[in-house]
Amino acid sequence: MANCKDHHEYATREEAEQEMARLIRRAKRTGEGGTSWKRLNVFPCGNHYHVGRANQPHRPPKPAPTEKLPSMGDLLRQIRHVDEQYDRMTDYFHRKRAALIGKIIEAERTRGDIE
Repeated sequence: MANCKDHHEYATREEAEQEMARLIRRAKRTGEGGTSWKRLNVFPCGNHYHVGRANQPHRPPKPAPTEKLPSMGDLLRQIRHVDEQYDRMTDYFHRKRAALIGKIIEAERTRGDIE
């Protein structure tokens, strides 16, 4: 529960809304508090309600961005990138395989299997 010592408590939301309307009428009539009456609202606190002022205006949350489809150019660039990766990998594996085959040939030469 919030600390309620600085706020008046109202048993129902309707009571609090009536009091808020009275405060707004008084503020408009007397000019007391400037234009802060525009930010008055009713908020629940446990099993009772309070009238208070929000210092920041209420802004609804921004909607989640919709996922847009990639363009044809983006897709073609991705395919080209994947192809380049694949070529680099196959080149690397071919070099490794050639090095291993070279070692096998050297081992057979040292054993005398190949002249």
